[in-house]
Amino acid sequence: MRLNILLLLLLVIVPTGMLAQEFTPQQQAYLYKIVRGTSCLRQNWNHHFLYTGGIPETKKVVEIVNGRTHTYYVDMWDSIIHSIVLHPELLRVDWNAIRKTSPGLMADASVKLSLWELYSNIKAGYVQNTSFYEGGDVKIIYQEMVESLPLRMKKGAMVKEKYLPVFYDIINPSLSINRKFESFDNVGKVTVQEKKKVFDRWHQLVTSHVAETSEQYFNSLLGNEVYFKGSLLAVGDGSGSSGLLGEREDGEEGPEINTGTGKGIGLFTYKMKVRKGELSPDYLSEVEVKTLQKEPILIHLTLWGMDWDKYPTVVVEKGQKSYVLIGTPQFSPDPNRVEGTSYFDRLVDYKKRKIDNVVTELNKEGGLLAVYERENSIKEIILNQIDSINLEIDSLRKLDYVSAAAIDNRKFKNEVNLTNLRDKERRLADVQRKISAEYKKISHAEQELNKMKIALGEQPQNWENRDSVYVFEDGSFFDVNTQDLFLFQDSNKHHDIRVKLLAATYSVYRDSKDEVQLYVNATGGVKDYLKELERNKEPSFVSDTLVNSVYYFEPDEYIASSFFTSEQRKKLGDWKSSTAQQKTFVFDLKAMGVDALNHDDFIGDQANYSVNKNKVNYINARRVQMQLVETNDSCIVKITGYADAGRTQLSTVTPVNKKNWQPFKSKEQSLNTALSALRIIEVVKELETILDESFDKESILVVPLNKAVKVGGF
Repeated sequence: MRLNILLLLLLVIVPTGMLAQEFTPQQQAYLYKIVRGTSCLRQNWNHHFLYTGGIPETKKVVEIVNGRTHTYYVDMWDSIIHSIVLHPELLRVDWNAIRKTSPGLMADASVKLSLWELYSNIKAGYVQNTSFYEGGDVKIIYQEMVESLPLRMKKGAMVKEKYLPVFYDIINPSLSINRKFESFDNVGKVTVQEKKKVFDRWHQLVTSHVAETSEQYFNSLLGNEVYFKGSLLAVGDGSGSSGLLGEREDGEEGPEINTGTGKGIGLFTYKMKVRKGELSPDYLSEVEVKTLQKEPILIHLTLWGMDWDKYPTVVVEKGQKSYVLIGTPQFSPDPNRVEGTSYFDRLVDYKKRKIDNVVTELNKEGGLLAVYERENSIKEIILNQIDSINLEIDSLRKLDYVSAAAIDNRKFKNEVNLTNLRDKERRLADVQRKISAEYKKISHAEQELNKMKIALGEQPQNWENRDSVYVFEDGSFFDVNTQDLFLFQDSNKHHDIRVKLLAATYSVYRDSKDEVQLYVNATGGVKDYLKELERNKEPSFVSDTLVNSVYYFEPDEYIASSFFTSEQRKKLGDWKSSTAQQKTFVFDLKAMGVDALNHDDFIGDQANYSVNKNKVNYINARRVQMQLVETNDSCIVKITGYADAGRTQLSTVTPVNKKNWQPFKSKEQSLNTALSALRIIEVVKELETILDESFDKESILVVPLNKAVKVGGF
């Protein structure tokens, strides 16, 4: 039996109230995998997990079971988890350090552990050749789902044998909902309400299971029982997306679970709607989150599965105020943080296509309004001609003697004019109908646009960016590093929170793929964490910032003609001359390796990045962030270096120095950690020149490896 299935069957149900050190080796291995696969957890917790085993290669395995050949792959993580289960001492976790971090991060890890275990338990059932494996909580879910089925699919309390493949598709944790719909349609004579009942029940069971188990894991990580409420929301068109932790099933021939789809996408908890007699997931989902009255509110958000060029929007509402965040996939209030399509882009695009372009077409030269004006002018000319001829006829009739032919001639002219007038009025009426139709389209589009804007809340709060913290106008703030939104209750009224998840395509492009699931929760323990945060404030909270900028590199580059602008160099020089003699320099230098905000930090053996694509798509990853902040008695120098996922050759480093950097080479990131450190070194060298100081003895922490290197080390 394949290795990863064997491991899944080792899973045990964890009792309520367990301590962090009571996590099973299996669960600790899962947590390690989750931390490595989640950007904000990797940034904040990676150094709290130390795995001392080897990094294995992915292996192809071919085996024969009951006469059938199964081909599958034992990937790197299967092997690592197996090693940790057999030898728990290979993974050391600093639980005390984790407890001091944000409760939001613990919530993130807890819900993903719950989801991964649920996915693994259900997946384990598909390898049985005789009957579905029903162990632990899966047995309860299995029985509840059987109960929800239409009567024609059951015989007593059992699923009829001919419908078992359909049932297994419905509970398949890695099958998109559209694929499940297609399978369900094979049953025939099932009403849309019966269908809705089944999928509503599935989503309720997933949500309640995750809520209960994630709360257990959260309290275990925190080492204390505090308030914890959360929910899962999913939106999209049901077509599928990337899986949990960005992984996919292998798609090889074998058990039904090997669908080739994103792992766990069958656990998306959509809000189901019936449209025109058909069942489909909604493009907007929302939930009320109960909060504590005596504490500030911490809302933690994490996304699972999305199209990487379409970014969902989350609206957090507190009373009339709203806080709008864009998932990229890390959340940020800034819609311009990365390239791609967000809800704001849809608003702009919708207005341009449905309103602005229509108005332009109406008003352009030769447009309908111009045609109407021209035709109406001609009509006025015809009317004037008719009036003029009628006056002539009246004048002729007053004469004592007038030729009848003269009057008849003028009457004939007016008959022609009247014919032209009728034609012109018909033409004007036709143009008027077309203009009215266009204005109706504009009016409808304006109503739709207004609905889309209303979805963002009554009073969207403006924000100010302070490094990695976005401060809203009412004092609430969002920490990008932890993905936590801190809200403060109004002094005279308590507000619960409403969270809305909007697909990027919501009410604009109904046919676009835009799948995403959001986990949102509110936690207690916020006061203690904020006190800890206050004691360890980042320089970004200090107002006397001398430099706060970013420099971007070309691929494999780490040297620049200048990292600082001429204005920054002059400002630093003037500052040094006037005040720096009494200041102590405090350095915070971190080489992060591959940027977790832009893509996975595992390079892997099969990574073949197109040079042109890498150059364009990942420019935001190749950077150094530079911040110099003056305090009363010191100057804090914070420089953080990043690399992209293209394997570096350190092509401009001398052979001797390249050899010196070999200890910083890793299976996961090759020498990209060294490249991010080299970028920091070059910035510090330029600072030495500007400030006429020597910083050779300062250390750079290479975060992915938990190693340090001196600025002047090589």
